[in-house]
Amino acid sequence: PEHPGDGDSIFRRRHRANIWIQNISEPMPCEYEAVVCTRAAACTFDRPEQIQERKRLSQMSNATRFEYREAARRMFFRGYDAYMHVAFPLGELRPVSCKGDLFGLVQVPALTLIDSLDTIVLLGNISEFFHAVQALEIALPQGFDV
Repeated sequence: PEHPGDGDSIFRRRHRANIWIQNISEPMPCEYEAVVCTRAAACTFDRPEQIQERKRLSQMSNATRFEYREAARRMFFRGYDAYMHVAFPLGELRPVSCKGDLFGLVQVPALTLIDSLDTIVLLGNISEFFHAVQALEIALPQGFDV
């Protein structure tokens, strides 16, 4: 794809040209690598080994579940930290340019932080939740109704 980090263009093209995302990685903050292919070009979707892998994942041990949970936690906080360092108090972090911007649909300041509050609590980082609330109190206009 022309812009690997631009999810909208990837998914639009996926439907029009039957292109599928096989893998997306972020080797460094705001740098993305995407592997795309077509079904005709031997994507590995729905091959016997993938069906086997899905079955294996459904029977995973508690230790493996813990590993995946921690990996998800690290991924969330990697994106969250990038937003807080680069884009806050703007509404979003643009992944390709790695710059902050207002979120185009609603023009709400700090929208990403507002949207992340529940996830921060669910991931058990209560001290960061209080830090985020304090940052919002400073960043949002007096009387702003979230």
